Amino acid sequence: MILSPRGQGKYVSPSITKVMGYTEKEALSLNLFDVVHPDDSPKLKKRLFDVLALPLGGSLPSETFRAKHKDGSWRYVESTLTNMLSDESIGGIVDNFHDVTEKETQLEAIKTQNQKLKSIAWTQSHVVRSPLARIMGLTQLIRTGSLTKEEEDKSLGYLLDSANELDDVIGDIVRKSQEVIPPEFNSKI
Repeated sequence: MILSPRGQGKYVSPSITKVMGYTEKEALSLNLFDVVHPDDSPKLKKRLFDVLALPLGGSLPSETFRAKHKDGSWRYVESTLTNMLSDESIGGIVDNFHDVTEKETQLEAIKTQNQKLKSIAWTQSHVVRSPLARIMGLTQLIRTGSLTKEEEDKSLGYLLDSANELDDVIGDIVRKSQEVIPPEFNSKI
């Protein structure tokens, strides 16, 4: 795509239809700011300004933006701007972009998965320790043999309560793990 310094399309390749759903004619009638997500507009304005400061042929590193597809959905596009304004045959800013929606969706899924894994790790390191510490302490106390029969029975009751609590915590961890692990692997657990 070739843009004016203000983001107006001057030329679009036929691939615009495949990527964004617009015909070439429709795409040329739009300004880049008509399709970029409002939250990404300031970033795009800065990039258009920055690319103009580059020498002929200078490019900015690629950056990801959200752009509205003709069907109304938002797509993530990775864009590289190149200053070709003073090249008479081009006379604009070349915007090479491609759809990276799938990649961004996968990254978001990984972030969500990592949050769940952090939650599981926290549960393992904090919630599991409490009943486990009680079990270990009660076991040690019972092993000393210094308890009366009544104290030993009471301690065994506490031991069972702690074991049940630990079992519940482990059940929660297993459930959370199954939410994180893809379904095709859950049957193997």
